[in-house]
Amino acid sequence: MTKLATSLRRAAWVLAGFACLAASSPAWAQETSPSQQTKLDEVVRQAVAEGRSVRAIVRFTDEAARKRGAGMVSHRGGHVRRAFNAVGALCIDVDAATADALAADSGTVSVSIDAQVHSSATGAMWASQSSGADAPRQNLQRGGRSISVAVIDSGVRPHADLPAARIRKFVDFVNGRTAPYDDFGHGTHVAGIVAGSGAASLFLEDPYVGAAPDVDVVALKVLDRTGAGRTSDVLAALEWVAANHTTYNIRVVNLSLGHPVFEPAASDPLVQAAEALARRGIVVVASAGNLGIDWRDGFPGSGGITSPANGPSVIAVGAVDNKGTHARGDDSVPGYSSRGPTRFDLLVKPDLVASAHHVVSLAAPESYLFEKFPGLHVNPQPGAVTQYMTLSGTSMAAPLVAGTAALILDANPRLTAATVRAVLEFTAQQLPDTNLLTQGAGSVNAQGAVRLAGLIKPGTEVGQIWLQSRNG
Repeated sequence: MTKLATSLRRAAWVLAGFACLAASSPAWAQETSPSQQTKLDEVVRQAVAEGRSVRAIVRFTDEAARKRGAGMVSHRGGHVRRAFNAVGALCIDVDAATADALAADSGTVSVSIDAQVHSSATGAMWASQSSGADAPRQNLQRGGRSISVAVIDSGVRPHADLPAARIRKFVDFVNGRTAPYDDFGHGTHVAGIVAGSGAASLFLEDPYVGAAPDVDVVALKVLDRTGAGRTSDVLAALEWVAANHTTYNIRVVNLSLGHPVFEPAASDPLVQAAEALARRGIVVVASAGNLGIDWRDGFPGSGGITSPANGPSVIAVGAVDNKGTHARGDDSVPGYSSRGPTRFDLLVKPDLVASAHHVVSLAAPESYLFEKFPGLHVNPQPGAVTQYMTLSGTSMAAPLVAGTAALILDANPRLTAATVRAVLEFTAQQLPDTNLLTQGAGSVNAQGAVRLAGLIKPGTEVGQIWLQSRNG
């Protein structure tokens, strides 16, 4: 592709992002009436064919249909676990016949498996830093102050770099505990990439500082001590954000987790819950997944983007291996990083890539990862208590972008979620010899994104100049 074609394509993305608003149709609406078979995702369809019971999430056209569905489940001996108002759904345990009967009801939109979700991280044995996230802080004096980022993960353990005072709220959807904790260790690491202050490593020439060290964190625990969870718990967390984002000034949500795609985005309840938040103006960032290697031949393959990163309004982030240097010239996308297009919908994903290979961030002592993998510990002071560890994966890429989004909103709080995404994509730097379905718009450029955001004049009428000069 020529440089001109590339420039035109990227300019079109940006103009669309600045000029268009997200669709505002009701979350429950469904224009078409799919057949009974297509209402079942591929996992539920297989279970029904084999006569197996399922734990499913059923979406309905309206409240009357949902009440009718709940009655059907109870009458047939099933169990209603939870209701989700944002996407008009119920989480249920039913036998195969009931799942089939629900699909036959005209008020049912979709029947989806309550899929297991997993973190998008993998171990690594040495550390590096070169995200460029420190440039906006040092050169533009931005840290994300007064903004909260919701980290939907395995929890957060208070740390010298992220003390309890900066964890504005902790909600445990797994065990119901009230004090912040992290028994897996992944969420603490992710939160450190977003918001770590570097307090425990300030003696180093290059401290381990997060992308937006002044933001607050809202920690929503949906993964257990092994890094696994349920889609229904993630839905509950997203619904909690929808109800409480104003109270805690949550402008960005990070989801370093996901599950394989089993149905189109329009019927996937996890995608639809994320899309509902984006319509509220919240920037939703998700890891693209670590399914980049085709298990059949061991080479990078396509179609590995996980849910909810396959959502049209969700910023899907793939991984970059920076080779342990600050220079970008040797950066590349590792094989494990999921490639597009998305299953079923064939959307161009990921949207961006970011540093994610051998990343040092906060450790959670006594957690599963901390105890199980001592080789991942990073201790810059021999003999001292271990404060950091290193992980790799698209789980580490997403929070770097989420933190950068917070910096953008710090620079210009009136920007919409769509504009934040457009700024991130327009300023991204393309990696050489890497295609669109591997890197999206390119590698996140935090400094460029924050500079551009500060020049945008929100609310400018169509046809008017929407960028101000440096002199105003």
